[in-house]
Amino acid sequence: MLNLLCQRVMMKVDNVVTGIVVSWNTKDLIERAYSSIRKFHPFMKIIIVDGSDRSNDCFKYVSGLTNNINTRVFHVDQNIGHGRGLCVGIEKAETQYALIFDSDIEMLKSPVQEIMDMMEDGTYGVGYTEKTAFDGHEWGCNPIHKTQGWMRYLHPYFCLIDLIEYKKYRPFIHHGAPAVNTMLDIHRRGLGDKVIKEFPGLGHSSGKGWVWEGKPREFIKHDTQGTRAFRVSKGMSEIEGIWEKVDKIDKRASNVTCITATGDRPLAFSLCRKWMRAQTVSLSQWIVVDDGKYPIGDTKSDNIDYIRREPRDDDPKHTMILNLKEAFRAVQGSRVLFIEDDEYYAPTYIEEMLKKLEEYELVGIGRSKYYYLPTFKYGVHFNIGHASLAQTAFNTSIFNDIKDCLDGDSYLDIRIWSLVNEEVGRQANSRSEADNISSNGRGIVFDDRESSLYVGMKGLPGRLGIGSGHFSNQSFYHNDVNKSVLSKWIPKKADFETYTHLFESIRRRISVDKGLLVGTGSKTI
Repeated sequence: MLNLLCQRVMMKVDNVVTGIVVSWNTKDLIERAYSSIRKFHPFMKIIIVDGSDRSNDCFKYVSGLTNNINTRVFHVDQNIGHGRGLCVGIEKAETQYALIFDSDIEMLKSPVQEIMDMMEDGTYGVGYTEKTAFDGHEWGCNPIHKTQGWMRYLHPYFCLIDLIEYKKYRPFIHHGAPAVNTMLDIHRRGLGDKVIKEFPGLGHSSGKGWVWEGKPREFIKHDTQGTRAFRVSKGMSEIEGIWEKVDKIDKRASNVTCITATGDRPLAFSLCRKWMRAQTVSLSQWIVVDDGKYPIGDTKSDNIDYIRREPRDDDPKHTMILNLKEAFRAVQGSRVLFIEDDEYYAPTYIEEMLKKLEEYELVGIGRSKYYYLPTFKYGVHFNIGHASLAQTAFNTSIFNDIKDCLDGDSYLDIRIWSLVNEEVGRQANSRSEADNISSNGRGIVFDDRESSLYVGMKGLPGRLGIGSGHFSNQSFYHNDVNKSVLSKWIPKKADFETYTHLFESIRRRISVDKGLLVGTGSKTI
């Protein structure tokens, strides 16, 4: 009874999926792969694109498979390569879904139904992913990769793809990584973590690379480079012919989305635009949500994705959460940074945060630095278990978890860091304690003491923000004699002078009462 039920389930999958495989002069490999698939999927449509020599046993073997009404063979009479062969198979497929598999795999247990269950509207594909450089090679095999970032690569040795979605992106090519341009296209659009899904249990079963190591697998045996190894054994190159070119990608393109919530803080926001323009990494998207009584002006000059949220009478005192909910609907990048309008961000801020995001899902800077401009006073918090929202960044692998954190009070940073760290309230015990890797290893809070990346600049004119409460404890703040702390925190002379000159402008707007400056956008100290 159980076997009958399993057969019915398999038949359902087999009706909507076409298997596609490319072969060339390797009878033993394709015979093992094909037979193993047929063991579990006797009714699945399978397309074999064969480039074998007509005198080769492989040609004769695959030709004989056409006796199965669910198997079609297309002879191309030359080794056109994996990527081009897949393109032929995709063109001939008549189902919505394609099971792409290599000729050197062996199915030990079918995961196809479970993989199909993970497909949703908009999903490109499900399978095994590798961290891959923009040149199509494994990330890390070339030192330059560390300056360029990486993309998720859905490995075509075994994966299920939606052919309707596939046709939205660049096609497979003749290359050692045939899906490289497809993955680059998806990556550029900021969809890598949204349309590609990882199926647990897949991966190579032997060998070792820069970012992976083979081990016994439950579902698919894949001892890498079967056809390539065969060619090398015959004294030939691994892949025949000249590889097609990989689409160029801007080496400075970050695929990062920055989010800024603002409202009635024109001076602060104008400075924020200045610091964003000076970043050493170009932004792929900057979402600005504005709910001020007086909307900000031109946003086209900085390629801003501007969202206007009209203020309402029933809005809470602080509307940041409402604004962020609007912003989250528009996120395109695979890495997201919260940028607050009244912070100073050094030119390398985004660059350094992205380096950390290569290793962790959630990244932040601890030991929060605050500077109250009207009185030239400063304070340093000792938080190392979490970071302030303005110094928090994340990979969209945890996008949905962070999105769920938006429901709650104004202390969003605490909820976000609680996702990865049980010691979210932890404070550093010594000045030698530089960073804190979260309890589950998914996040890191680091200290930028050696190379200052930001300053929480308070006291700018405009609507009060949540951070105004940081100044309730006057004993926490110290006088900055000769502005030496500010110059250390903002070592770039022009940026430092921007704030010192601004101080004189602020003084003209405010009054002095018993030595305390009042009337600014933060509480007095």
